[in-house]
Amino acid sequence: MFSGHSIERIPGTPLVVLELLWIRLLMTNFLKSFRTTIIAVLQKRQA
Repeated sequence: MFSGHSIERIPGTPLVVLELLWIRLLMTNFLKSFRTTIIAVLQKRQA
């Protein structure tokens, strides 16, 4: 189970919004050919 964290405003936030929008657009069939493989690693913090 993963825990949630509060999100604080950090410099560069507009860039993050654009990146998330780009990822959402890539999920459409129209831009399917531009998709790349994204590898993500989720780690739990030590208690």
